[in-house]
Amino acid sequence: MRMASPSYILERSRDYWGRFYDTGAWHVERLGGNHTRGELRGVDPFDPLFARYLHAYIYRMFELTGAKDLQTRYEVRDEAMIMHGEWS
Repeated sequence: MRMASPSYILERSRDYWGRFYDTGAWHVERLGGNHTRGELRGVDPFDPLFARYLHAYIYRMFELTGAKDLQTRYEVRDEAMIMHGEWS
C-alpha cells in the first residue's frame, strides 16, 4: 500500500534536515500532482560528491513510495543542489 508521495518525502526531508545537519536548508515546491522540485542551499562546506550521494538516497526513498515511471535528475549550481522528480 502506498503511504506517501515523492513530494511528501522531499517535504519531510526539508523538515528533518536540521536534525542531522548544522548548515543548509531545503526549499521544496510541488509542480503539479506528479512533479516536485527541491533546492538545498547553504551547506558548508559544499561538496558536489555529497550531492550525488544525496540524489541516490532520495531516489531510493521515492522508489519506496511505490511511484511508477520514476525519473529524477539533479544539478549542482552555485553551491546548491537542485533535485527534480517526476512520476506517474
